[in-house]
Amino acid sequence: MRDITNDVDVCLVLEATYPYVSGGVSVWVDQLIKAMPEVQFGIVYLGGNSSEKRERRFDVPGNVTVLEEINLFDFGTDRQQENVGPASESRRAVYLAIHDFYFGDGPYAKLGSFWRIFDRILANVDEWDHGVFMKDLEIWELTEKAYNHAGGDTSFVDFFWMTRTMHMPLMNLLKGFSRIPKASVYHSICTGYAGIIASYAAQKHQSTLVLSEHGIYTKERIVEISRASWIFDERKREFDYDVGAGKLKQIWTEFFKFLSFITYQSADYITTLYNGNVRTQVAFGADQAKISVIPNGIDPSRFSKIRNQVHDRWKGMSRGRTVGFIGRIVPIKDIKTLLRAARIAADEIGDIEFLLAGPYQETPDYYNECLEMMDLLNLHDNVKFLGMQNIMQLLPKLDCIVLTSVSEGFPLVLLEAFASGIPAVTTDVGACREIIYGKTEEDRMIGAAGAVTSIMSPDETASAIVSVLSSVDNMWKLGEAGFKRTEKFYIFRDVMDRYRALYEDELIPEMVK
Repeated sequence: MRDITNDVDVCLVLEATYPYVSGGVSVWVDQLIKAMPEVQFGIVYLGGNSSEKRERRFDVPGNVTVLEEINLFDFGTDRQQENVGPASESRRAVYLAIHDFYFGDGPYAKLGSFWRIFDRILANVDEWDHGVFMKDLEIWELTEKAYNHAGGDTSFVDFFWMTRTMHMPLMNLLKGFSRIPKASVYHSICTGYAGIIASYAAQKHQSTLVLSEHGIYTKERIVEISRASWIFDERKREFDYDVGAGKLKQIWTEFFKFLSFITYQSADYITTLYNGNVRTQVAFGADQAKISVIPNGIDPSRFSKIRNQVHDRWKGMSRGRTVGFIGRIVPIKDIKTLLRAARIAADEIGDIEFLLAGPYQETPDYYNECLEMMDLLNLHDNVKFLGMQNIMQLLPKLDCIVLTSVSEGFPLVLLEAFASGIPAVTTDVGACREIIYGKTEEDRMIGAAGAVTSIMSPDETASAIVSVLSSVDNMWKLGEAGFKRTEKFYIFRDVMDRYRALYEDELIPEMVK
């Protein structure tokens, strides 16, 4: 029988994704929930702050019985941030645990201190908010000690505000902890803040924790930190990872590495989308014995009509090519490299059009920069930003899909293009190489379904696009390889059966099947 002491069977903890944000991860979550109507889901959505205007991008199915939101970056009210005088005994106990955490020896010692901080704050959670936390004398003294421990060779003002910003989401997670439903399984779709609170909920309720990573959250945060202009860096340069980065960027990097370490240590099961991710997860602290590779999947039959339309259009086609990008207009997708490649390809082919479909509201400044670049490169005759589009209506118009991302997990859009018989050009990130060239000897025998290029390389990208589009026969051959690969290795039903087994057979044996 179903365990009626729990609010839900599975609680999905989601950071800045479903149901308010479009994209591949959100589509995957939607598919997961709909594929298992017998499972009762709860959703905890972690957003930015309460001033955000959120519109649902998905119709939430009926088997989602709880939907809660926690804002990571709400400061609280002015009244809550008034000076409160000397710390109470309960707050002093928290500060002692914080001291042990920051000055503890090694990650495992820090892990125990970290959970003690959570336990002691939660025991008197009404006494806390972020303003209280930052205005007690004890926390000021701790900040000074931490600053000196870090070397004291950067701006103390910047260090103080970094500390404030770094701790605020954790405080807000604890303030919202009572809204997290009790579940048999907590399933986080990334490490970071979502992984932390899912780990803590699983620990408190003696439940199972599943972590599913599409992209590697820590790796993506490190890339963002290395480029961040809002983090003071006296050398004003960008670096890969933390090598050569300024002191504050190094501290941010270590912070997110530690959050990942906690989640990896807490997880009972870890799933990832492709083999390359496994090596990165292990490097960041995951136990390889916990990791299973479960790729994305689709139903190719949904795209059979589109495949026929593409083939009909290609018959007798001599000139004119259309390249599509389908995804968010955000820096991690590196649209600027795509625009530079479009200019080079247009100069070589002439009659070529690039259709860029996807939401741009997430990073409007970046979108405006892309529009300015389009002007500078004189691409108005060759590039169109379409905004959100129905992919089933867009795919029949395309001859090739292109992705220039600096980071990806397992782009579902590649499988959708392949099911439609359309080849692809992508950067060598995430699972893209496996999807295009094959991951096993049997898979590779099918042949290439496009081309893979280096990141941030417009010349390589343009050359690959020109090569893929060189003839209809070549487009047909590459597209057919992608179709065969998808049909053989990436069937949606098979993928969902593995998650169903994870939930029902291993984790919720008492649930009615």
